[in-house]
Amino acid sequence: MTRGGANSPKPAVKAKQAEAAELAILGYPYAKIAEQLGYSNESSARAAVNAHFKRHSRESFEAMRPILQERAEMLWQSAWRNMNKAEREGQPEAWARAHAAAVRSLEYSARIHGLIDSRTNVQVNVGASSAMESLKAEFNRRLGLGQAIDAEVVSPGT
Repeated sequence: MTRGGANSPKPAVKAKQAEAAELAILGYPYAKIAEQLGYSNESSARAAVNAHFKRHSRESFEAMRPILQERAEMLWQSAWRNMNKAEREGQPEAWARAHAAAVRSLEYSARIHGLIDSRTNVQVNVGASSAMESLKAEFNRRLGLGQAIDAEVVSPGT
């Protein structure tokens, strides 16, 4: 939609989208926004919020940043607890899932603060204790990967 052109949404639609955005800023889940404002489903509510943010991107994002950061922190804390629990209980598969969730939450937080963009790939390596080394070895054994080797891949002729 072009701003102010023939394809611009009607004032009533803009007002409803603004209300949906306000509810999102307050932390309402999209399903609740859809129910409260009469959108057909969660995806329609999300689309309305995104349309509003697209028109008012910078100011809306700045208003939403603390909520997003709080959510990223909650995701990180949950993943960290799950990693520690999996390590204590000797569950390498659960540890790997929790580790992946922790990395995603860190990446999400970095994106919120503009430290990385969608073209940036984040990799996190964790210094491991002997218990963690045992978990990784068990993880590799269960997956049939054998012993991991820390090395660089070098192409012939380079």
